[in-house]
Amino acid sequence: MNVTKAEWKTIVFDKNSNQYAAPNGTIGHRWSEGGEWNLHLKDTENQLGDLEPALTFLGIEDKSVLLQFPYFGQEQKQIMSRGVPVKAIQQNSETVYVTTVFDLMLAQTGVNRGLPGDYPKDYDDPTPYTPAWQEQITGIDRKPVAQIAREFAQNAVDSKGRSMIIMGSGINHWYHSDTIYRAILNLVLLTGSQGVNGGGWAHYVGQEKVRPLEGWQTVAMARDWGRPAAFTKWNLFLLFRHRAVAV
Repeated sequence: MNVTKAEWKTIVFDKNSNQYAAPNGTIGHRWSEGGEWNLHLKDTENQLGDLEPALTFLGIEDKSVLLQFPYFGQEQKQIMSRGVPVKAIQQNSETVYVTTVFDLMLAQTGVNRGLPGDYPKDYDDPTPYTPAWQEQITGIDRKPVAQIAREFAQNAVDSKGRSMIIMGSGINHWYHSDTIYRAILNLVLLTGSQGVNGGGWAHYVGQEKVRPLEGWQTVAMARDWGRPAAFTKWNLFLLFRHRAVAV
């Protein structure tokens, strides 16, 4: 597959054609000739038509391999060896194994799908990222944690993605704000709620104190398209907002 600006394009495995494809809408497409800067699930490089990306390789894998996942907890530091389903590709006369982000995420968080490795036995196993594990750190009982998670997911199933998390600006004021944001986004992404009217991640105040402010402004205000006008308006808004708070 000859893909221009390949290092800036996400690759998916298309279940319709059983081939790898680069869907539109990535940064690589933004700066490529041809203007495939959209979110249509089509592969313009290979003309495969409509794509159906595989979420997981489980069930269609060539084999499973054990990966090493480091865990850096205050109470312990360890390496967890967990199986991941992979497909084999040939690259420069060498066999390379690839998998999906979803498969890596489930292995990292210890979701047991019958693969080999150091997976938790159940929710009561204090292995990192289980309800029992978090109980030791937060003091929150494991049972309501699992119950709320199930109810949030079941509501997304019943309502076709209308599970929502609403948060305020407090998250933005702390050093690890980006990590907290990712945790919230993972919840709505895994339940198919992000981008659904009435679902997803909602914020009821401005993002004026988000730590990675420079990158956030570039994405949120399309500065690569609208600068300097959009950039100036945004900064004037912040200036007046902070002056009003000061007064």
